[in-house]
Amino acid sequence: LKATRPHTRRVTLRTGGATYDWWTAVEITRDLGDIAGGFTLEVLDLARLRRALPAAAAAGAAPEAIREGARCTVAIDGETVIDGHVDDVKVSVSSRDLQMAVAGRDRTGDLVDCAATVDGPVEFRGLKLDEIARRICAPFGIEVRAETDLGEPFPVFSLDAAERAMEAVERGCRQRGVLALSDGVGALVLTRGGARRGPAPLALPGNVAEAVIVRSWRERYSEYVVKGQTKPARTGGPAYDATAAPLAPDPGAPSRPAQVQERATVVMTGRARDAEITRHRPIVRLSKSQS
Repeated sequence: LKATRPHTRRVTLRTGGATYDWWTAVEITRDLGDIAGGFTLEVLDLARLRRALPAAAAAGAAPEAIREGARCTVAIDGETVIDGHVDDVKVSVSSRDLQMAVAGRDRTGDLVDCAATVDGPVEFRGLKLDEIARRICAPFGIEVRAETDLGEPFPVFSLDAAERAMEAVERGCRQRGVLALSDGVGALVLTRGGARRGPAPLALPGNVAEAVIVRSWRERYSEYVVKGQTKPARTGGPAYDATAAPLAPDPGAPSRPAQVQERATVVMTGRARDAEITRHRPIVRLSKSQS
């Protein structure tokens, strides 16, 4: 949502017990690529205005100045669409005017910025995706809601050192073909695309004011190769000593060399082709978790 109509009170920012509803520009965004919903408001901050230009400020009580890091909510026509925190407060002063812009994100912004774990746990066993996400999100006070089938539990799901919380959740989502979305008001939703239709069709001319269409091969490839690994699916395979050298083969195991047998049990490769891409454009993706 973007608007530049001044002095409209349909959009309100509430923080520190005060409500701000005088603004000169507002932008509220929800983007699959950013996970967390965000907002940018250019507001009339009477507290700072009176300190900077006391002769030009209107009379009457003024609310406290908006502070970075403060908890806040943004509402449209009284309906809360963002429940989060103020990230940035930018004040611009010139000989002609005084402007202030406030930007922030909903509560899932902390998942994007912060580590999944500091002191552990670093590994989960036998848990489904939603339970893993709940344990990662719990310290941030964020609820997790599943709106689709999440498949089988993960035998082992490990957190990488310094991995951010949303990176870990998204890694699990890719393994199960699931989308992780913010509902804007304090919950992370695990879902799939196409589950529900939009409330109205898009039409031009009609309810579409402007459209841009881009056709590109930039993110398309002729061949997609995914390489992953897993723990041996059966016992009886070769064992390794502390130097990673193979021990004596199991008498009951096939007579193939130990290295060949071990590779066959732990390495997996998948391939797919895009027939429309006619020139040589291959790409390889690595799975970081047990596949």
